[in-house]
Amino acid sequence: MAQPPYGRPPGGPYPSPPQFQGAPPLRRRRSGLAGWLIAAGLAGVLVVALGIVAGGLLVGHAGPPLMSPSAQRTLDAGADGTKLGTVDRPGYHDISEGIADPAPLAERGSHAPMRYGDTLVIPACALLTLTDLKKHGLLLVPNPLGSAYRRSVFDGQGRGAVEKGSQLFFPVTSLNSCQYLIEAAGHVEIEVFQEEYTSPSAMVYEFKRYDSLPAIAGVSIRRKANGVGTATSYLRYGLRLGKTAVRLTMKLPPGADTGRLERAMLVTVAGHLRRASLSPTGTPTVTYDSPLLTSEPASPCAAFRAEDFHAHFGRPPAPFVEEIFGSAVGRTDFSSGGTGIADATEYAYTYTECKRFTGEDAVDRHTLTMAITSYTADAAAEHAMVIGRQVEAGKPLKKALAADAYCVTRRYARATGALAVRQGRFLVIFSMTDPDRPQDGVDPGEKCESMRGLAERVASRLKG
Repeated sequence: MAQPPYGRPPGGPYPSPPQFQGAPPLRRRRSGLAGWLIAAGLAGVLVVALGIVAGGLLVGHAGPPLMSPSAQRTLDAGADGTKLGTVDRPGYHDISEGIADPAPLAERGSHAPMRYGDTLVIPACALLTLTDLKKHGLLLVPNPLGSAYRRSVFDGQGRGAVEKGSQLFFPVTSLNSCQYLIEAAGHVEIEVFQEEYTSPSAMVYEFKRYDSLPAIAGVSIRRKANGVGTATSYLRYGLRLGKTAVRLTMKLPPGADTGRLERAMLVTVAGHLRRASLSPTGTPTVTYDSPLLTSEPASPCAAFRAEDFHAHFGRPPAPFVEEIFGSAVGRTDFSSGGTGIADATEYAYTYTECKRFTGEDAVDRHTLTMAITSYTADAAAEHAMVIGRQVEAGKPLKKALAADAYCVTRRYARATGALAVRQGRFLVIFSMTDPDRPQDGVDPGEKCESMRGLAERVASRLKG
C-alpha cells in the first residue's frame, strides 16, 4: 500500500479535495500548524522502497521509458535551487503544498495487442483513457503516492491459471481493469471480460438485472443505477459486443452533470470498444511529463518479472499484473518534524508499484509486490532510508546485500517482514504474502531472508 515518504510535505498532509462543480477549479491551499503536525506524523510513516536502481535504466530491458519531454510551466521556484516550484495545470488551483505537479501522467497508445490463449485481449485502459477523462471534464485526484490510477493488465509473462468466476458471477478480482479516483470524491472503473478468461454464462447473467438502454455504435447497453438524484450518483453499466463484455462503474460527486456524463462516457467507451474489436491494440503506456522530474522514475513491472515470482514461490504467477502510478509529483523536506536531518532542500518524488500473484484463487493468493519511490537525487533516498530504519526498527540481513537494506521489524507504515533496499535515488520495498505461512506465524527476519534472492536477481538487471 502506498505511503507518504519520510520527511514532511511542506504545508500539510494531502488534503481531501474540494467539492466538485463540473470540472473543478482548485485553489491553492496553505495548511496551518494543525495540518503540519498531522503531516509530520503521517509522513514520518513512510515510504522507503527498495531501490535496487541507480540512474533508473534497466540492463537489457526494452520496456518503454516512464518519462516524456515536458513543455509545462513551473511556478515559484526558489532562487537558491533548494525549493521546488509548482507546475501550473489547467483546472488545478487548490492543491496542497505537498504536491508540486498535480497532473504529470500521460499515455502513449500501443499498437501491439496481447494474446491470451486464442484471444486478442482488449485492454480496459484503452477503452477509457486519461485523455478521455479530461475531455469530459474529469480530473484525477492529485496523489503522488498512487491509488488515484490503478490498473490490472495482461503483460504476456505469467503462465499460471486464472479464476474465471462462477456460472453466475464475474471473478472476485478483475483481470483486465482500470480504476481512476476523480476530483472530488468521485470514482470511475472500467472492467473488460472476454470468454477466454471469464465464464461465458456469467457474462450473460451479470447483466440480466440491468435495465436496457438504446444501443450505441452497435454495442448493447444496460444500466443499473443507485442514488441518482441524491447527493452522490452511483451508476453501473453493462456493454456487450460479440464475445466481449464491459462493466463501467461511476460514482459521481455532488454537482456533477449526471445526464451529460452518462451519455458522453457511454459514447466514448462504446466507440473505443467497436474500434478495438475490429483492430485490437495494446495497453497504453503510462509516462510522466513534468519539468520537475529531471530523472526518469523507475518502472517496477519492467524490473520485476514473472520468472522472479516463479523462482521465489516455485509456481507460476497469473498472466496479469496489478500496477499503481502516483498521479502527482510530490515534494518533501526531510529537515522538518524533528528528524535531525539538516538538509532543507525540497525533493520531488513519484511512486509506482507492481504486484504479481497466483490467479486461480482470489482469496488465498501468493503475492509479491515491488513498490518504488523515485526521487531526483540520491540524498533524498539516503534521508528516507535513515528515518525509515529508525521508525520501523530496521534490522540488517544476516548477510548484507550490495545495496543498503534493512528488514522491517516494527509495524508502522508497513507490515513486518517487508524488505527495504536503497541504491542511488530509488527506494524499493519488497513485500509478500504466502497463504501457506500466515503473517502472524512467520518471523519478520525469516520473511526478509526469503526475499534475498529476489532482491539480488532484480538488482542484477539494473544499471548500477
